[in-house]
Amino acid sequence: MKKYNEVDVKKVEIGALLYIDNWDTMCAFSQDLETVGWHVTNCMTYITQLSEGLTPVYSPPPDLRLDPVDWNEPELLSLYRDIVLAAAKRGYEPDPGMITRMKAVLKPKRIAMRRYVRP
Repeated sequence: MKKYNEVDVKKVEIGALLYIDNWDTMCAFSQDLETVGWHVTNCMTYITQLSEGLTPVYSPPPDLRLDPVDWNEPELLSLYRDIVLAAAKRGYEPDPGMITRMKAVLKPKRIAMRRYVRP
């Protein structure tokens, strides 16, 4: 059985790729920045509402719907963290409450670095 705090990294990466690919496709076919920004904002609000346990007001396209039973809060916050930069490029302003929740729930990403020492 899956623990509540475990994050399925592959699932989060696939979700991030689906959302970003959908936004890139929409940008390619629609030159109206307001429409693209509206869609991105609605997608990010959808993830925010799911992570808070609320019934989302916005219903995204079928390929972007997330099953609330499959996704736990840390996974939804990880998905939000992974796509927020791509959303900001399209006019989305990150929700300060989500940033605070991410800092409280998720551990910071560790970057492995090698230290080079002169012989």
